[in-house]
Amino acid sequence: MGFGIMFIGCCLMLLGAITPLSTFTYVIGSAIVLYSLKELIAQNKLFVASMIAIAIEFLLSMANMFVQVLSPTLAIAEYLALALSFVNIASCVILATAIYKLAKAVGLPSIQTKIIITYIFMGIYFVAMLLLNVVFKQNEFAIERLSVIVTIAQLLYVIMILVVVANSYIRICYEDDVDMSKKSSSSSLNFLNDKLDMAMTPREKRENNDNEGEKRK
Repeated sequence: MGFGIMFIGCCLMLLGAITPLSTFTYVIGSAIVLYSLKELIAQNKLFVASMIAIAIEFLLSMANMFVQVLSPTLAIAEYLALALSFVNIASCVILATAIYKLAKAVGLPSIQTKIIITYIFMGIYFVAMLLLNVVFKQNEFAIERLSVIVTIAQLLYVIMILVVVANSYIRICYEDDVDMSKKSSSSSLNFLNDKLDMAMTPREKRENNDNEGEKRK
């Protein structure tokens, strides 16, 4: 379903945060995640918002890379890096929410629980980032301690995202992704589609039926 490709992209994005080639690695990682979402959208529409968010993050990461290479001392470099941090947390929330809905539809509470834990770390990171960059921007004592909290919270929520994606690849992927027979994969596909259909609201079902009718035309 694309979760395997997504895991590789997320690993590169995490690697980009701890290596000298951070901006380049981050761009490559976000591009891979973007591609994986294209694969996922082909199976269901839960990941459309995630793809839009990651596309924005990819463009920002590209801009950040060029600024860091050409003139990292420019004032815009700091604001661009800050904007990328907030866009990253937003895209992770949107992605986690899409996976949460999918896990709920197919009856995987363990993945849902991991996502709730991820939300907690994301919340801590977001609040700490706001305090660090807005409230206590001129307070060196607070900056020193908040920076530690930001780093730890970011590392924890990114690791949890990796755990969630890895679990999704293992437990949600279609059987034909692991070399199962066509008959078995077809059965698995129908099961997942039935579950997703049950999770849809009446309005979503009508929109889905309209889309299917247009495709047939």
